[in-house]
Amino acid sequence: MISMGITMLKAAVLLLSIATVSSNSSLESHDYKHQFNNDKSPESILYTNTPSGSRRIRGMRETRHADFVLGGLFPAHTYSRNGEVCGDPAHIPLVDAMLFALDNVNSDPNILPNITLGYDIRDTCFIERIGLDEAADLILTGTQHRVEKYTAAGNEQIGGNKTTSPLTIGLIGAASSSVSIPIASLGRLFNIPQISYASQSSILDNHDRYSYFYRTMPSNSLEVQVIVDLLQHFEWTYISILYSRNSYGQSGFNNLHNLAAKNGICIDLHEGIEEAFSATDYRTLAEKLSQSAANVVVFYMNEQEAYRLLDQLVTVASNRRFIWVASGAWYYIADRLPPHIVSGLFSTLPLFKHDNHFYDYYYDLFPNNNERNPWFPDTQSIFKDVAAANCTTNCTEDTPNPFHRLKIIDIYTSAVIDAVYAFAHALEKYLDENCEEPLVWNKNAKTCNGQKTLFSGSGLLQYIDKVNFTSLTGNHITFNSEGNINCAYSIINYQSEIDQNQSIHKFTTIGTWENGSLAFDSSTPAQFGLDNNGQPMFSSVQSQCQSCAPGQYVRKINASCCGLCDDCLGQMFSNNSEAARCLNCSMYGEMWGNNPITGSTSCVEMPQIYLQFTHPFAVVVAIGSLIGLVLLVTAFILLVIYWNSPVIRSSSRESVVLVLFGAGSSFGASFIYLAPPFLPICALQRVSLWFCFSLMNGSLLIKMIRITRIFVFQKSKMNQHKCAQPYQQVIFSILLVAVQMVIVLCSILFEHPRVSHEMLQNNLNLDSSPEILLTCQPEPLVGFIVSVMYEAGLIVATVILGTLTFKSPANFNESKSVCVSAYILLSIWTMFFVSYFFTESAQNVQNAFIGFTNTLGAYTILGSVVGPRLFTVIFMKKRNSNRFSRREKHSADKKSDNLPPAP
Repeated sequence: MISMGITMLKAAVLLLSIATVSSNSSLESHDYKHQFNNDKSPESILYTNTPSGSRRIRGMRETRHADFVLGGLFPAHTYSRNGEVCGDPAHIPLVDAMLFALDNVNSDPNILPNITLGYDIRDTCFIERIGLDEAADLILTGTQHRVEKYTAAGNEQIGGNKTTSPLTIGLIGAASSSVSIPIASLGRLFNIPQISYASQSSILDNHDRYSYFYRTMPSNSLEVQVIVDLLQHFEWTYISILYSRNSYGQSGFNNLHNLAAKNGICIDLHEGIEEAFSATDYRTLAEKLSQSAANVVVFYMNEQEAYRLLDQLVTVASNRRFIWVASGAWYYIADRLPPHIVSGLFSTLPLFKHDNHFYDYYYDLFPNNNERNPWFPDTQSIFKDVAAANCTTNCTEDTPNPFHRLKIIDIYTSAVIDAVYAFAHALEKYLDENCEEPLVWNKNAKTCNGQKTLFSGSGLLQYIDKVNFTSLTGNHITFNSEGNINCAYSIINYQSEIDQNQSIHKFTTIGTWENGSLAFDSSTPAQFGLDNNGQPMFSSVQSQCQSCAPGQYVRKINASCCGLCDDCLGQMFSNNSEAARCLNCSMYGEMWGNNPITGSTSCVEMPQIYLQFTHPFAVVVAIGSLIGLVLLVTAFILLVIYWNSPVIRSSSRESVVLVLFGAGSSFGASFIYLAPPFLPICALQRVSLWFCFSLMNGSLLIKMIRITRIFVFQKSKMNQHKCAQPYQQVIFSILLVAVQMVIVLCSILFEHPRVSHEMLQNNLNLDSSPEILLTCQPEPLVGFIVSVMYEAGLIVATVILGTLTFKSPANFNESKSVCVSAYILLSIWTMFFVSYFFTESAQNVQNAFIGFTNTLGAYTILGSVVGPRLFTVIFMKKRNSNRFSRREKHSADKKSDNLPPAP
């Protein structure tokens, strides 16, 4: 059942092909006429009628002495200028390349000895349906398959008995991928291997689907990368793409479109060409192309489609200059179009070695000595040499061959020769391993030496996979897992040059691409077309999107991938002509656009503002602090000088030193609050404020406690001399400071000091650059209130004790001065507490006020506590004695006898 299903499927395919042929009865009327009688003429030439009533040659066959036959599919003709199918000659030299290769294989005793290869060659005309019809006819007439159709009467064979003709073991071709793809499916169905010499579509890389397809030409998946590298080399980032709407062109366009997008290449116009396009359709497409802003056009189509399009472009926009980048070389159409249209064309070709033996062979061919190729005389229509153009039958060896000058023999001839030799080597290996020696092939029975083993295309396939040889062309041939060969590429350029005072045009190799690297020959510069005087241009043509000025960005729109240029506004900026978006200055720190109205080209640093030393308030505080420091140093020096005087001794000298140190810290802390904010300064501000106040207030409180114990609680147990020594007073003062520092440390751990950056915008001029206000982050409110309450408690306690000892002996009691200073400090502290919250929104003013408070508090201590003692020592020396103090007080209060001895 399965075999019957396969047979019926094969029958359906061949019947469909036959039906297609029959439906065009005027086109496919077979006429096998023996035109030539000598040995060089083919066995038969196949004709078909054309719509105009004439006949054209569609193929020729030679199987008379052959053991095996190779089928050949070549685009010998293409569309003519008037639109006639298979009208103008195209790749006719490829036919002679196959014949040349077969001659060499058949005459070589080292390959396939005693085996002769014949041929069956057809013209595909670059048309998919024609190529498929010819391939189906080759399979039907040249293989051992018998196609049957089932009827009520029984089985009836279609196509007759073909056992007497040699087997067709494979197909050479086709050229176009759009033709090769359906043939590859047909070959897989009937186990017919196919080796193409020109099809490059990446679709054919799928060897699971096209398992019988091979090629001696690399896949265009690499060619797309070569084209993109070429575009990038010349900085052509704005292009148009025209492609055939078939499997070859569509896959090439898809690959190119994706790779171009990844490399930043913008595609302006992309249009596909249908096989059924009329002259009007080509003209419409030419008009679209002429209106495109891109100056570089990539073609992914076959030559006849490109020719018909460019032929219309000559009429539509003859003055428009384009740079053409073609997939494959347009050898045949380049010379048929005006030079100013195609001059400067770039193309990519696989880098193959050329067989000079074939060149020598081909250059000696003329219509009168090449009878087995019936298409050869058609090449006269593209001969440029008048003498050769009239040469039909009376040609001699002295007649100049125009191909010497045109040099249109290209790499495809080498690929054809390589394909023939690949079949020959695979067949030889197949016969060696499946036949006994000596080899005798029975072409009627399709066996060797009378054995029962029949030849099969599927069996030959595994030997094609394994071929590994150096061909007659010098190219090393082996197939990878995808049925492809790997090679480098050459970059060719259609150039103009002067030869004997005549301008000639030809393709010239200007560079190579290998392993992802593009290299150009410095001795052969590229040409980019002709100027108005017909002279070649050597400067690259520009083809890029519109450049946006710095300060603008490219806004994408649906109509064009290039987009429009829009200004960057506000804080946005751009500093190059290809910016896809504007950048925000804030991304780069405290920056601002320098031209917010018309768009910025760069950013400027926003000015930072903080309490400067030049501010009037800061100047007052700084000068006051400096004067206070001078006075404090002076007081300290005098204190040291009069260290042992009675008045100084009676005032607890160590406490006075602590008070002076606290006052000095306050003067110094004023500068900390005037300094530019940064992290260490912010940390010092949090510590210095409370350290200075706690040191001054704590020292005063300890001093007042000592005086109170002496003069108020004389008979109380508190008047015991415990913990009354000077060093002990210093320790108690330090402990009071330590309690305050613990509070500050907890506040710092709860919220770390940091610098606050606040952007201030001028509301009257929004276009002006804003400013950055730098301030130290305020300490937490809870920590601030606890510290204030602690300092207030120290001051209040000092005031209370000072009030109790206010009337004690003046010379030995500092209660009056301490009490006065405590009153003043309490007033300052109350004023500070209130103003701190009122100036919270303007921290610069707040910092200045804190510095002023520190300075004022230090002056209070210096003037109320230390100043009177030093004044007495210097200017009232009579009072600087214990005797004066006791005499003054003895008459008033005899309790003075209980005074402790002066220290």
